[in-house]
Amino acid sequence: MHKLEGENGVLYEYAAGDSHVMAYDGQEPDNPGIALAVFDLYRAAIMVEEQCRKASGDMLKVFISQPFTDCPGTIIERKKNETVKRAIEVIRQDSRFDEYPNDNIFIFDQYHQPAGPAGCGRTYYLGNSIKMMDEADIVVFADNAMSAKGCVIEKIITMMYPNNFMKVIDFGENKEEVEKWISNLISLMK
Repeated sequence: MHKLEGENGVLYEYAAGDSHVMAYDGQEPDNPGIALAVFDLYRAAIMVEEQCRKASGDMLKVFISQPFTDCPGTIIERKKNETVKRAIEVIRQDSRFDEYPNDNIFIFDQYHQPAGPAGCGRTYYLGNSIKMMDEADIVVFADNAMSAKGCVIEKIITMMYPNNFMKVIDFGENKEEVEKWISNLISLMK
């Protein structure tokens, strides 16, 4: 059961998956649709916060950027696992990460996000992914990441804010070409 303070200090209660919101005084909220949308946003924010909290402490936090669109979940999971395995091999070659055993590496899971509010688009989920990426020590781009717009945006962020991450790993075949294109784009913004 989720609880959230609404306008004028009224507390609302909402069970995940319910389509019904009830104020604590037993009254229906003035606009149940808005109340549900607020709870959906609240639930997604809690998911991002929980992942960030799990990754706290002395864990090495890794964010995997990979396409999800038009791809079955089993293939997404398989590609993610392959990318994680390759990334750990690269990480193990960098002495800065010797203090982190494999069981102290946290992989953010941006694929299994709760459903967003009704009518939300891809940018809603991309925003949640960027929040997770912001908490990461290492950002890894899967070999086919640059085929997805969201991954390109994540790549632009790593190039515009390189000091936010300890390491960026890119398994893309055309990474030099993509980085040159993004660098040109960034230079136009200055």
